[in-house]
Amino acid sequence: MSPPPCNDAIPPGERAELPADLWRRGNRAELHVWSGGFHAFDCAVEDASVSEESHRVRGEWIRRWLAGEV
Repeated sequence: MSPPPCNDAIPPGERAELPADLWRRGNRAELHVWSGGFHAFDCAVEDASVSEESHRVRGEWIRRWLAGEV
């Protein structure tokens, strides 16, 4: 099963600005780009290795956020 084509709803220049804008506004966030990942890929194909890795990373970020480390 191949992933759907990239969603170009957000223009390239704005994609680069999104995390910077979040940080400027005082939000705590990390940006991860998963090669081959499409919108909601981690829910659509949960047992894919990239999905499992994204779940692990997200869980670790939440743990660090709750511990006040982020």
